[in-house]
Amino acid sequence: MDSNLKCQKHVTETCRRVFSTIHVLKKVNIDLPTTLRKTVVQTLIIPYFHYADVLLINLTSDNIRKCQQAHNMCI
Repeated sequence: MDSNLKCQKHVTETCRRVFSTIHVLKKVNIDLPTTLRKTVVQTLIIPYFHYADVLLINLTSDNIRKCQQAHNMCI
C-alpha cells in the first residue's frame, strides 16, 4: 500500500507471482493427476490471494480485473 492507500504495487506483484508459479507448474506437472494438481495450486498459489486480502477494499476496476484473471488461471 502506498501513501495514497492504493494497492497497485501489491496487486501487480501478486499477479506476477501467480503467473510465474503457474508457468513453472505447467512445465513440471504434465502427467500429474488432477487431484494432485489441485493440491499443489491450493498450497502454492492460493495463499498469494489470501495474504492481506482484507486490505484490498479500494481496488480500481483494472486491479479487480487483474486479480480475477490471475485467479481464473488457477482453475
